[in-house]
Amino acid sequence: MHNEDQLEHCFVINQALEEESDFNFPKIHLLSHYADQISRYGSLPQYSTESCEASHKLFKNVYRQSNHVDAIPQII
Repeated sequence: MHNEDQLEHCFVINQALEEESDFNFPKIHLLSHYADQISRYGSLPQYSTESCEASHKLFKNVYRQSNHVDAIPQII
C-alpha cells in the first residue's frame, strides 16, 4: 500500500469511528487482514471442520440413498 493510500485508508477508518454508528468498525477492519495472515501462517487446525464433516459422511451418504420419508429407521 502506498503512503497516500495508507493516509486515505486511516482517514476513512478514523472518520467512520468518530461518527455515531451501530457498527463495530475495528472488527470489520480486522477482516481485511485475514487473507494475509492465513497466507503467511496457515489456517488454524482447531477451527477446521474437516474432521467433523468426515465423521458424519457415512450418514449423509445413507440419507441420500433413502427415500427421505421416515429416513431415520432406514438409516439405522
